[in-house]
Amino acid sequence: KFYRYLVLGKACYHLGLMEDAMILLQTGKRLATAAFRRESICWSDDSFSLSLSLSTAAAAPPSTPLTESESITQLLSHIKLLLRRRAAALAALDAGVHTEAIRHFSKIIESRRGVTPQGFLSQCYAHRASAQRHAWRIADAIADCNRALALEATSIEALHTRASVLEMIKCLPDSLHDLEHLKLLYNSILRDRKLPGPAWKHHNVRYSRQPTTVSFSFLFFFF
Repeated sequence: KFYRYLVLGKACYHLGLMEDAMILLQTGKRLATAAFRRESICWSDDSFSLSLSLSTAAAAPPSTPLTESESITQLLSHIKLLLRRRAAALAALDAGVHTEAIRHFSKIIESRRGVTPQGFLSQCYAHRASAQRHAWRIADAIADCNRALALEATSIEALHTRASVLEMIKCLPDSLHDLEHLKLLYNSILRDRKLPGPAWKHHNVRYSRQPTTVSFSFLFFFF
């Protein structure tokens, strides 16, 4: 039974659903530990001595691959590190300390520890672009938006930030193009209650507020 949690947890990780992955992996690990304890109670002393002698005889060399338990532990550690860094970056962004937010997001993006899922990276690029915009790093903000959209074409955060940056530098036709794309996405949300794409994807969209934001932006261009 616990294998289902571990498999689903790994799948959620690769899809960028970090919180779900952490919960599933922790649950699977806890169930696996409980199952091992129940099984060990039924073992006789001879079984323990036999397993101990076998494990001692087959001492693992340094190049031995990680066991399933060790790989799950490492993956959980990596997920928790990414979530802590993202929380610190978002807190700095909300507090208006944009250079600190950029630094934290850069640590996530440039991390060489493990493989960071594309969905999670796209969110980090989009948030870092927002911090870059507030810090008036125009070229960096546009570059991060482009990277986020390359990883996830329906990233509302990236489209909104890029439209704002292009408006700041008076590239109004390009900004209008992004706003039109946003309007199509919002229409899809209002019609289907979700963005285009698979049902498992999480989209942090406030249905009642976002379309109004776009309409005001369009009014700016038309008047």
